[in-house]
Amino acid sequence: SWMHSSAALSTTVPAAAQRLAEGACLRVMCDMSGGLPLEHWKMRLVKRLDASPWQALRAVGKEGGLGAYWRGTPAKLVEGSTGGAMLLAGKEGAMYFLKSTPTLSR
Repeated sequence: SWMHSSAALSTTVPAAAQRLAEGACLRVMCDMSGGLPLEHWKMRLVKRLDASPWQALRAVGKEGGLGAYWRGTPAKLVEGSTGGAMLLAGKEGAMYFLKSTPTLSR
């Protein structure tokens, strides 16, 4: 009945919002703890193919100090949080669909 589906929807909306928040937080934590500095290092290696990994690591630091490894943080926060939120929400949506489909839930 529509009452049953409405009750199920009201319990899944808070769960979906929680998954969006969890996904956003997880992705931002990954980016800030090591992903962003490693990304800057990797891009330096790609840009200067003649440099060794250690030369590229030092070059990033020489250009802007320790903060150079976290350059672009605001943009990465927006991109990472929305991407992480969508990834976890999509996973939850797929799990909900699979559990609600009689053929696939067995």
